[in-house]
Amino acid sequence: MTAAEISANVLSDIDHRRQLRRAVIASTIGTTIEWYDFLLYSIVTGLVFAKLYFPASDPSIATMQAYAVFFVGFIARPIGAFIFGHYGDRIGRKAALIATLLLTGVATFAVAAACEAISQGESMAVRPWRKASRIPRSVHPAPRPQSSGSTARDDSMAPALRSSHS
Repeated sequence: MTAAEISANVLSDIDHRRQLRRAVIASTIGTTIEWYDFLLYSIVTGLVFAKLYFPASDPSIATMQAYAVFFVGFIARPIGAFIFGHYGDRIGRKAALIATLLLTGVATFAVAAACEAISQGESMAVRPWRKASRIPRSVHPAPRPQSSGSTARDDSMAPALRSSHS
């Protein structure tokens, strides 16, 4: 390369500052969204996920299990940064940022859909080890047997019905 080619590739001071500002703003927005997502999941993990995903466990063990799952997601963060950093260098950082934000949104939606399915009783696909026979009887009480004789109300109504038809 000649000196003229090298100087043609150098950005002016104003362009360099503009691109640096755009990169800082984009990375700040992405990091803020990611950490906000982790903040919400950390709160919900302690309050909801233990009871929702591990109902058969002791409450303290269920909380530890829920935080273990949260920890796996926290450890996966640098691995995802390595993978998407590679793709960011290859296909562009904007495309990689959009892909990671979409992936985060899809994962959040999947957790919400799984919670909805579990709350509606469709958890057999999510948790096949939980059988319907474990549901306590107080949740689904047995129907009352109907007596073959008349009840007190039927006896009290019988004279009135007989007198009106006579």
